[in-house]
Amino acid sequence: MLKLCRRQTSTTWWSNDARRRPSDLLPCRLVVPTRGNNLDFGRHSVEMKIGTLSLLFGVHQFIWHPITIVCAWRKCYRRWPKWWELVAIVCHDWGYWGCENMDGEEGQRHPEGGAAITCDIVYGLSCGNAMLAYAAWRLSLYHSTHYAATHEARVSDLYLPDKMSVLYDPKWFYLFRGWLSGEVDEYVNNAPSGVSKNGRGYWYDWYRAKIVNKWLQYCLNSGR
Repeated sequence: MLKLCRRQTSTTWWSNDARRRPSDLLPCRLVVPTRGNNLDFGRHSVEMKIGTLSLLFGVHQFIWHPITIVCAWRKCYRRWPKWWELVAIVCHDWGYWGCENMDGEEGQRHPEGGAAITCDIVYGLSCGNAMLAYAAWRLSLYHSTHYAATHEARVSDLYLPDKMSVLYDPKWFYLFRGWLSGEVDEYVNNAPSGVSKNGRGYWYDWYRAKIVNKWLQYCLNSGR
């Protein structure tokens, strides 16, 4: 499972006088345990949780999902993301690694892990630009409406492209990846009863229509 614990001071090649990474100042860090018996590598074994499966070949696959988000970002904002925004797009869901669920208590805190990784990468690549690292951290952290609402914060600009990415994901491919990881059944079970009882395909059509409505509302509010 994904554990969130207090960060300890560490030294890195981009350290300043404080000799800490920017995310060391954040309230949590990622610890990925190796207990379990799903994958056996001799003396070491790795338990494959549903969040890990999602990142490897599921709905949040770490290569394909960012590509669809970039396409949606272009559609939303009529520009390509800047390099530090691209880092957030790639890393924002990495906090799912080790999560036992997608929409449960663990899964709802996944933005913390992804934001910490994003912050460290941007800080290093920008040669210690703390303001840029903070902007990337916030972009990644508040892409989730639930997490933003819980912390009484405004959702970031990554929220809408992240949701709209499903519009660039073929139905068969999305459902196939969701079936491989097992996460699509959790999404279906968490949907309204009138939707969940009709299966995965019906759920996908319902979810996609909901995202289209969000996009139309955004167009109306922005005057597009």
